[in-house]
Amino acid sequence: MEKIKFKAAIFDLDGTLANTIDDLTTGLNLMLEEMGCPLLTVEGTLAAINCGAKKMVGKVLPPEVRDDEKLFKKAYDTYLQKYDEHYLDKTVPYDGEIEQIRILKEHGFKLAVISNKQDVHTVKIVEKLYGKNVFDIVMGFDPDRGFPTKPDPAAVNYIISQFGVDKNEVAYIGDSDIDMQTGKKAGLTTFGVTWGFRPPELLVQNGADDLIKDPRDISSVLLGYEK
Repeated sequence: MEKIKFKAAIFDLDGTLANTIDDLTTGLNLMLEEMGCPLLTVEGTLAAINCGAKKMVGKVLPPEVRDDEKLFKKAYDTYLQKYDEHYLDKTVPYDGEIEQIRILKEHGFKLAVISNKQDVHTVKIVEKLYGKNVFDIVMGFDPDRGFPTKPDPAAVNYIISQFGVDKNEVAYIGDSDIDMQTGKKAGLTTFGVTWGFRPPELLVQNGADDLIKDPRDISSVLLGYEK
């Protein structure tokens, strides 16, 4: 076994650093209500997430709305408005994670967040829950940047280039199959967290090098990881 000396960690947001599911469900249901469509349970939201807002909205709409360009645009714009009004109502960090991020920072880690969520909401959620300037880079989806959504590794590779570290010194941490695919495509040691929105077996099937089973274990796993 060889101990890996990580110098940087890149985190997913939804289901990894923040429990966002209730506010996502609220935003989607307010959109569906305005569009005259059936409402969702939390389970319905879970089935639709991880691919970015536009694809998520498409998944929850009935075909007659999804396939109509004008109706879909109205629905998508409505979702963004409604979620913007409610995205910090119930969203919270998982137990112990604020302290875990502090420990990593004290050990000199470069820290980043990468999400398929809209960039403005990603930044505001991270700043609200963890404070400003705790993470060195925070990136959500912003079409103006030119990076595609995960699992494309382009944004992750950009973050690594900004950190100026080798890929074998970077840990990628997320809760979904999309995250595991992203981390592996970027050539990183990839950790699946089991407290998020997807089952552990799906994370392993999609390339997780290891699992972190409690948010309070993040720093001990990364600081003492052997491969």
